[in-house]
Amino acid sequence: MLAILMGLLAWVVDAGISWYFFPGKTFLEILWQYDPLRTLYVRSSVVMLFFCFGLWAGYLMDRLESQKAADKQNIFLLKGIRDIQDCIFHAESPETMIRQVCGLMKESFHFERVSVVRVDSETLAPLFRYSTVGETEEGEKELRFLEDLLLKSNGNLTASRLTHEDGRPESRVLDGKTHAVLSPLFFKGVVHGVVLGTWKENFIYESTHLWEDQFYSACNQIGKSVAHIQEVRESEANAVMIQRLFDLSPMGVFITSLSGKAIYFNPAMHAMLTDASETEHDLYQKPVTEWYQDPQDREQLVTLLHKNEIVTDFEFTLTTSEGKLRTVILAGRLNREVNPEDPHIEGFILDITNRKSSEETNRKLHQELEKNQHYKAIAVLAGGIAHEFNNILQTMMGSAYLATLKLEPGQSEVTGYLENIQTSGKRAAKLCDQILSYAGKRTMMLKLEDADECVERILLMLQKELNQGITLQRSLQAGGVKAHLDFTSLSEVVNNLVLNSEESMGNRTDGQINISTSLRSREDLERDSFAFHRQLQEEEYWVLSVSDNGSGIAQEHLPRIFEPFYTTKFQGRGLGLSATVGIVEKFDASLGIRTEVGEGTEVLLCLPVAESVVVVSDEEEEDASLPQPGKQQALGKVWVVDDEPLIGQTVMLILKKQGYEVEIDQSSRNFLSRFNKQESEQTSCLLLDLTMPDISGLEVLKKVREFAPHLPVVIMSGYDDVDNREEYSKLQVAGYIHKPFRMNDLVDKMNSVLNARDG
Repeated sequence: MLAILMGLLAWVVDAGISWYFFPGKTFLEILWQYDPLRTLYVRSSVVMLFFCFGLWAGYLMDRLESQKAADKQNIFLLKGIRDIQDCIFHAESPETMIRQVCGLMKESFHFERVSVVRVDSETLAPLFRYSTVGETEEGEKELRFLEDLLLKSNGNLTASRLTHEDGRPESRVLDGKTHAVLSPLFFKGVVHGVVLGTWKENFIYESTHLWEDQFYSACNQIGKSVAHIQEVRESEANAVMIQRLFDLSPMGVFITSLSGKAIYFNPAMHAMLTDASETEHDLYQKPVTEWYQDPQDREQLVTLLHKNEIVTDFEFTLTTSEGKLRTVILAGRLNREVNPEDPHIEGFILDITNRKSSEETNRKLHQELEKNQHYKAIAVLAGGIAHEFNNILQTMMGSAYLATLKLEPGQSEVTGYLENIQTSGKRAAKLCDQILSYAGKRTMMLKLEDADECVERILLMLQKELNQGITLQRSLQAGGVKAHLDFTSLSEVVNNLVLNSEESMGNRTDGQINISTSLRSREDLERDSFAFHRQLQEEEYWVLSVSDNGSGIAQEHLPRIFEPFYTTKFQGRGLGLSATVGIVEKFDASLGIRTEVGEGTEVLLCLPVAESVVVVSDEEEEDASLPQPGKQQALGKVWVVDDEPLIGQTVMLILKKQGYEVEIDQSSRNFLSRFNKQESEQTSCLLLDLTMPDISGLEVLKKVREFAPHLPVVIMSGYDDVDNREEYSKLQVAGYIHKPFRMNDLVDKMNSVLNARDG
């Protein structure tokens, strides 16, 4: 257009020149008429000059318009890039940022649509899918295309940015009319996703390099922002997790300065140092040195930190705000980076007070278990010795009795010697009873008794046996309280305790023994400083206290005072307290002792308070059901089964003198092979030893009862088989006789059993 205008202008100028050189004609005539007189040179030069000028001016105008359009596009693009950067800068989440940035990219780059797939940076699994066109078929195709591209790339998407040989980026053509450009979301070599922008063929950017570079730059910033937001989220999540871990940790977490200023405590540390009434502000105001019961512990900790930087398993005693003591273990380090002038001590504190208490309790229980096992081993040995010793005494006393029967009248001197043998045997039998009491094998009858009444009866007998220089004071304050006890055994316990008190006073003339009773709870008893031989189990106890003002017992002797044959006295066998222990265990009771040298001794007998009878002895049933001696005796055949030949021979001689026919057998197995139903019908009574090496008396009795259910059976034993007493009752045992027994007792027992059968 500009060239045409310039040509017309040249025509007008040519006409003007011609009018000037050729006067006489008007300008219009010259403009419209051709005059051959005008020179060809002037015309052609002027026309060509103006035509060229018109062409050049037209070219300049076209370039100016094109540059103006390109500048407008660039300004629009740069404004869009600025908006994109601003959106990325203020993004709070990757998903929100991608939605907003995709809209801005679509507008700024004149894309028809923008599709994005964000992936897990480690597994490349899709996390977020978005397209600016919504859920359309084209958008879904592009998203699937991007997911497939990510899956096939194995994390290497640099090849998706294709280039020519000259380095210029190349766009992809998805179909005949749609172009696309791809860019991965990279940051530090890690793929976070991929972006796809598409546009129609009829749109061309004036500055291809600028928009492609800006597109890839924007994608890089998106990748960086996604990675940054993800790192921030992970950091915040880790911080929350660590804070939650500290808040919920049962261990105390602390930060203090080396100078002793509190900086940070977690809730467990706060609870460890104080009660709920004291605020954290108050706690932070206190110097750390007040934590330590012993200030030297703090000094030692600081020394170790300066030396090693790290301390583990540092145990010390911590003092709470209420003055309570806690045993704790500290693990920490010295951090000089925060404040080199006053470094921080950072670490953990574990409260092991309960564990220490449990360890101490376990240690005591272990000691008690070892002591009980020790006593049990001694008890088994003592029971076996007493059993064998009773057998020996039985033979000795029986032989002395038989020798007495052989003497002629007038041999009184020999009779006296034999009676001395029997008397000594009785004393030895009493000693065996003490051993059996310690071993828990002594025959005992537990009945529901008024404990104070029993003690009153015992004290009436004791008062007469005390030395004249000793005063017995009583204070029985638990009248009406019932307990399961055996009067004879309780009497022995009280006698042993009083005898020990009496012996501890020596020859003093101002000796005093105080006996009192009371009703006390287990908690109350455990608060006192008594050493209990057996742990208290019940909630309420009837307590007998025996105290004196004697010499007391040294602490090094205290753990052994219940051992058999252990004594610190010049006289005595050392069986009193050990026998007492056996009786007390039968009562399901406990003994406690408190003593100090020169200050006397106090011993407690603690019996559980009871409501009903638990055991009724066989002897009590026998006394209630058997007729008294003196009825018409029914003589017959008696079988004696005992593994001790001397006992069997002695019993046989005694019974034969009374008119019985006697069969003896030393082997229980041999006896069972000889004794049958026919033999049982001809037998009046069976004397059966409990403890035999091949088959026990209980097993023998069971087999006999299979064919002789009503045969009278008398049990002989050096100790009572307490564990099987109920079973003996079911097997209908007619009587029980304790070794060593007097021959008169044996004869009376046989007469009673046979009279009961005949009656």
